[in-house]
Amino acid sequence: MENSIFNVGNYRISIHDFSRSSSSKVIYLIGEETEKLLPLVVDLDIVLVSIEGIDWERDLTPWEAPAAFRGQPVFSGKADEFLKILADKIMPEAEKGLTGSGHKRAIAGYSLGGLFALYSAMTSKDFTSAASMSGSLWYDGWLDFVENFSSSSKYPRFYISLGDKEERSRNPRMARVGDWTRRTCGLLEEKGYKVSFEMNEGNHFFEIPERIAKGIRFISEGI
Repeated sequence: MENSIFNVGNYRISIHDFSRSSSSKVIYLIGEETEKLLPLVVDLDIVLVSIEGIDWERDLTPWEAPAAFRGQPVFSGKADEFLKILADKIMPEAEKGLTGSGHKRAIAGYSLGGLFALYSAMTSKDFTSAASMSGSLWYDGWLDFVENFSSSSKYPRFYISLGDKEERSRNPRMARVGDWTRRTCGLLEEKGYKVSFEMNEGNHFFEIPERIAKGIRFISEGI
């Protein structure tokens, strides 16, 4: 395994090269990396690029929305700006040292990172698949976006998971996550995309590295 780290502005990017072939998948992981994750994916033929230093309320939200809780920052909806930084600055730097050819890109994230992963794969042609683990698919306006978006590309494939206790939240917006996640899967399938949905045990904070690893493993194996 070869590792390297570089910075783009306030973002810290770590590259973990587990690849064993010339056609490995490059998976961009959105969000804070945990040491517990890497041993769970070390056997995969992938290059894992994790991005830290993210302003979650700004960078990962596709449009403006009220704060999730009183006293927290509002969601400022700058996902398109962050996606441009990802495509124009982070990806070229992360991939310039890769050997071989035929690399395919995927994107994965947890919570708001999962929301951003789906949004990115739906609006950009850079990714062949996306994994959203416990994604914040309760986000205001999300279902309208999924229902109305159209793309000439049919290649993105999606892995979506959720904890079976997440929709029991006392926050009424977050409590709709179960219904909105299932409806997201149905809408994507109606549009011709391949979707795999998995329900995990526990609430939003249960076995996070294991859930992320499941998603990464799934999209690494060519869904």
